[in-house]
Amino acid sequence: MATIRTLRSSKLLLLVALAWGLAAGSQASAQTGGGYFPIRDSSVGYIDSAIPGNMLRFRFDAAYENHHPSRAEFFWAPGSGKGPGLPLTETSVDYQEARGYLELLMGESWSLFFEVPTRFINPDINENHAGLGDVDGGIKWAVLQGEAGTLSLQFRTYAPTGNPHLGLSNAHTTLEPGVLFFLPVSETAALEGECRYFVPLGGDAISGDVIRYGLGLQCKMYESKCCRLTPVLETVGWTFLHGGDPVVTPDGTFIGLANATGETIVNIKVGMRVGAGEHMDFYGGWSRPLTGDKFYEHEWRLEMRLLF
Repeated sequence: MATIRTLRSSKLLLLVALAWGLAAGSQASAQTGGGYFPIRDSSVGYIDSAIPGNMLRFRFDAAYENHHPSRAEFFWAPGSGKGPGLPLTETSVDYQEARGYLELLMGESWSLFFEVPTRFINPDINENHAGLGDVDGGIKWAVLQGEAGTLSLQFRTYAPTGNPHLGLSNAHTTLEPGVLFFLPVSETAALEGECRYFVPLGGDAISGDVIRYGLGLQCKMYESKCCRLTPVLETVGWTFLHGGDPVVTPDGTFIGLANATGETIVNIKVGMRVGAGEHMDFYGGWSRPLTGDKFYEHEWRLEMRLLF
């Protein structure tokens, strides 16, 4: 295990050094000013936006039938004596999360952000619980921005602030470097994308690194001074580089540990963003898996953004 942790630390240091070097080398390009896009031009609801900005966001998710909540310790920590999680090994969980997110510009091309989640879990076998989840925060740096679009580096840290015994945390710190982009393709349409690397630190033996990637297409359907309607189509994928997944019977009896290495989940996400003036908009979206491997059967998302 020490060797695995050392390898992870080495990969992490390499990623941080690479991101910092790219950001420093491209600082002049990022500060050219004219032609860059404001945060309200980003309409995706699941992919992280590449455009730094001043924003207060409130988001609510409702997901149903997560049959592998302990897989690679991505959602929560395993329990039933296999980790610090719930007392019984779980077969399926419905859950909701309410999240408050604040992002503030620190300069023309970079911002800091902080997010606080409250999680509500409804497992099949264990008792229902609710409370503070794992808070996260980080930095976003637009290394290239102009009329052609925006390319940003992002670094996010998740802190294990939730109670793993109640199913509210994965019980380890996680670091997540990523690359984001915003690319206008016409006067009304744009592509947005992301690639993020989820690196757990200090987890149990089943925890694993995960690569998340996504692509979204938005197209303004209607725009006036007081209203904007923008349909959005996104695909988001996760590939588990390694990790384990507890195998249980329908009554919750633990029978072994499956290997999650190489498992890939791809979701399609359909939504609409509705703008109300220059400083407020709303998003509603629905998601379901396209692959046999999945996090949930389907999910609903609602959010409100205040832009300032």
